[in-house]
Amino acid sequence: MAGGQAARAVQVTRVDRGARAVRSSLPPARVRQLRRVARPLEAVRQEQQRRIWQRTAAKRAARQVETEQAVLEREQRLREIGETPPGNRENGRRGNGDRGEPETYEGYVRRRNAEAREATVAVGARSAALDDLWTTALASPLHVSFGSLRRKVTAEPFDAGDLATPLAEPQPEDFQPAGATLPSWVPGQRAARERARQAAYADYRQARAEHRAAEFDRVRRLSVARLEHQQRENAIAAEANAHNATVDRLRAGYREHDPGAVEEFARIVLSARSWPDGVMLRWRLTYRPDYCQIDAECDLPGPEIVPGVRRYRYVAAADAIRRQLVPEEELRRRYDAAVEQIALVALFDLFHALAPDVVDVVRLDGRLSAPPPEPEPPLVSVAAARSEWDALPLRAEPPADLLRRLDARVSPSPYDAVPVIPW
Repeated sequence: MAGGQAARAVQVTRVDRGARAVRSSLPPARVRQLRRVARPLEAVRQEQQRRIWQRTAAKRAARQVETEQAVLEREQRLREIGETPPGNRENGRRGNGDRGEPETYEGYVRRRNAEAREATVAVGARSAALDDLWTTALASPLHVSFGSLRRKVTAEPFDAGDLATPLAEPQPEDFQPAGATLPSWVPGQRAARERARQAAYADYRQARAEHRAAEFDRVRRLSVARLEHQQRENAIAAEANAHNATVDRLRAGYREHDPGAVEEFARIVLSARSWPDGVMLRWRLTYRPDYCQIDAECDLPGPEIVPGVRRYRYVAAADAIRRQLVPEEELRRRYDAAVEQIALVALFDLFHALAPDVVDVVRLDGRLSAPPPEPEPPLVSVAAARSEWDALPLRAEPPADLLRRLDARVSPSPYDAVPVIPW
């Protein structure tokens, strides 16, 4: 449609040129007649040009709006994922440190590469901590005892600070009137000196009164601070004494093979172990004093504890951080190994911390949490006597072989929650 309008405009222009050539050879009357005819043609030509210009400007404006809309949408997507639009690098929207300088493109790329490296290091550390559960437990056995549970009360000395320093008393010489500027025989000088002496004495008395009031307030605040310190010390000592009394009662019940005391101490032992991020274990303990046996049920974490990303890489062309995922077969293998290591670490901590005359047998079931009313499938079940445990080469064999020596029942696929029959 625009091409037809342009053709008509060219045709009108050609007609106008021919009309000017013809007018040069015609009489004046004929020329005036032709001018009357040419005015509408000129108006048509101008109208055609005006419409073409309007349509061109409208298209240009539409393209500009589309471009700006695309830029805004892209910036919004980047803000949603916490990234800075690359177009803002030269605009100075991100500062360079505390100086507020605009970030260059090279600086932006370096920062994004550093973010990818830091994320890779973090996920690598999590993976290594999960893979080395058994090695870490062997290298750092727990030292939990009733003595370590007691609190030691250390008296903190009282620090009075500035309140311990008495305020300086005002001295009379500091309030002596200034020396006379005229000889004493000048009339009025003696009276002026007397008035100055009386005013200085009044100021001295006022300063002494203020000093006494300020010193009284200092002594009062010092007494209050000392009393508050003593009250805090008494409260800390009372709390520590109450805690130590509880520990003493727990130790007495533990020595008497009281089920509640043994279960509580075993729970303290299992809670003292530090696990990697994402590994949260919940224990249910039952002590059988007749058999010197403790039954422990553990709610195991799911396969999500295994990081599913191997490394992160920044792609400058897409201005995005890409992830390299871990193959599913590797996820299965590492989760299965984590379940085996968690069971062995729990056995290691219980046999190491509990006395042989109190606990001689440990039976452990590791179950995968499931929403009710679904049953919790047991993934590992093992029962071991202390003599069997002491005979194991803990540092010489991998966790899977150690569990086989204990005749443990381990799921053929913990990743798929395939259950086993508990002991």
